[in-house]
Order: sequence, then C-alpha cells, then structure tokens
Amino acid sequence: MGFKQYKAFYTCVETGSVSDAAGRLGCSQSAISHLLADLEEETGFSVLIRNKGGVRLTEKGRLLYEDVKQLMESEAKVSEKIRVLSAPEQKTIRIGTFTSVAVHWLPALIKGYEVKNHGIRFEIADGGYKDIADAVKKGKVDVGFVGLPIDGKCKQIPLYKDRLLAVLPKNYPLSGTFPIKKFTEERVITLTDDTDWDSRRVFSQAGIQPNIKYRTSDDYAMIAMTEQGLGVCVMPELLLRGRDGNVKTVELDPPAYRTIGLAITGGKESDPLIEDFIGFIKENLPL
Repeated sequence: MGFKQYKAFYTCVETGSVSDAAGRLGCSQSAISHLLADLEEETGFSVLIRNKGGVRLTEKGRLLYEDVKQLMESEAKVSEKIRVLSAPEQKTIRIGTFTSVAVHWLPALIKGYEVKNHGIRFEIADGGYKDIADAVKKGKVDVGFVGLPIDGKCKQIPLYKDRLLAVLPKNYPLSGTFPIKKFTEERVITLTDDTDWDSRRVFSQAGIQPNIKYRTSDDYAMIAMTEQGLGVCVMPELLLRGRDGNVKTVELDPPAYRTIGLAITGGKESDPLIEDFIGFIKENLPL
C-alpha cells in the first residue's frame, strides 16, 4: 500500500470532501476516488462514507485515521527538516568594536554591506581595546576594530589616523593649542586603568604625571563631567563627533594621534567572506 493512498484518505477527512481534497492535492476528483478505492481494496473494509454533503468516517475508518494522521504529521516534520538542511547556509560575521567605531562607523558599514549581500548576519561584541584584541586572538570574533598596534600573531590593517584632543569646559580661558604639560596642573578625568590606553600613551610619551582626580569606565561620562567643569581630559576626535557642543576641544601640543585598524582572527584572513567584508570597509569608511 502506497503513501499516496494514505495522503488522499487523510486529506479527504481534513477537507471534508473529495472535491476539496482534489483541489488541495492538485489532482482530479477521479484520481482521489481511485486512490480511496485502492485503499479500501487493500484493507478489505470501507474507510469513508461519501454523500452529497461530503465524506464521513466509518467506524474502522476512524480507527485507521488516527494512525494515518500521525504518519502525515511525521511526513510534514521530515519535509521541513529537509527544507532547513538543504537551504543555503546563512553566513554570520562576528565583529568586535569599541565605542566610537560602534557609534559612528559600524551602523553605516553594516547597512551598506547588507545591501550588497542579502542574508548576511552580524554579531557585535563591544568592549575596550584590550577586550577586542583578546577576542580576536581567542577566535571569539572574526574581525575586530582595534587601536594599533596590538600584541599577538594576527593580521593587522591600519584604517584611520584619529586625532587625540584636549577636552575642556566650554568657558576654559584658552586660545590655540593645549600644552600636554598642563595636565600636571589641571584636574584630569581619565578612563579606568584597563581602558585608559590613549591618554596614558600621551602622558607617557610626554614624560609627565597627570593630576588625575576622577576615573570612569564610560567615555561619555567623561564628556558630561567636563561639561560640569570637574576637570579636563584627552579624547579621540571620532568619539567626540556630534558630542562636543558643550565643551571646548583643542589640539594637543605636541599633536597626538591614535591609529584605528582591523585585526583579523588567525585563519580568517583567507575566508572569502571576511576578505570581501574587509575590502568593503576599506572602500566605504564613513569618515
């Protein structure tokens, strides 16, 4: 006995008529009638009573229907599993990033790349420079935006030289540049030690000990504290984009910069998808 006979029987019961079953299965009423006749011949008993109002189950047909229904439901599950397994694998790019890139670059880059590559998924991991560098080296992300250089054997690609600026209260009496040595005189706001890479490098290269009064783990909290006149700080120009209205930003003397770049997890540099995404970033950086 074939699966087609069971399916015709099940569909007649579900739709309530031979004609509706034929419409659902895309065949003629006569084909359905032949399949039902074959089923009844094989079983040796009637399964349906047909009349002008449609069909109804015989007593033996009702008992058979329960098992046929389970068979049809199992067939539907198998068909769905086959559909899922045979569908093209959905690609995912895992990106590590820090605040200024996450806010000012990444949304536009993701939107542009999705237009080019429908079906791409993104997983975003946020953190400080060290967090992202560690995630790249441990293979937790495919590509990370980092401050270059970083330690470790991974491919590193410089993207952008970002100015580091002195951030001062709006009414701070200064015209021109801000001498780095003045950070020994003013109250200084910095990030906590595990994330304070940029200003620490500035102070170290200048050979000074800044007068640090406040530490925070939030970049934008530093801006808010400076707005209230609590102190001065060093911040990257990209991070300040659109947030410098209530503070004064001036170039440092001597000038200082950070290099924003990409670090690629070992082995991923040869992945065609990652290689294509990196090429897209290079060509479409929203400066």
